[in-house]
Amino acid sequence: MLITDDLNMGAVYGQGIGRVAAQSLAAGVDLVLVSYDPDQYFRALSGAARALARGEIDRRTLQASSRRLRAFGVARDGRGREPGSVAPTAAGAAGGSLAAIASPLTAVVDRADAAASPANRL
Repeated sequence: MLITDDLNMGAVYGQGIGRVAAQSLAAGVDLVLVSYDPDQYFRALSGAARALARGEIDRRTLQASSRRLRAFGVARDGRGREPGSVAPTAAGAAGGSLAAIASPLTAVVDRADAAASPANRL
């Protein structure tokens, strides 16, 4: 599993957080770290979603990443936590599930896939 360093850091921030998030996901990174600034989270998500819509991120890459995240969570204790760990608080974004943390872009992929299905073209 691959996780970026914080995209709010100066080394990449000047390139545009949405652009860097999209490039990271396209390169096969599983989780993009955006800390302490919720506005930057939405910029990163928006940039990644736009790149996905333009075909700059391969859906198969995201699906493989989603499988790795699910496998990592299940391999730990079935709930995404190490055995004996304390349950995450509400501040823990997705309640400890890495797949749920990654779900915003996964939901975009799922909606796009559903829209592209032949049943929805009628």
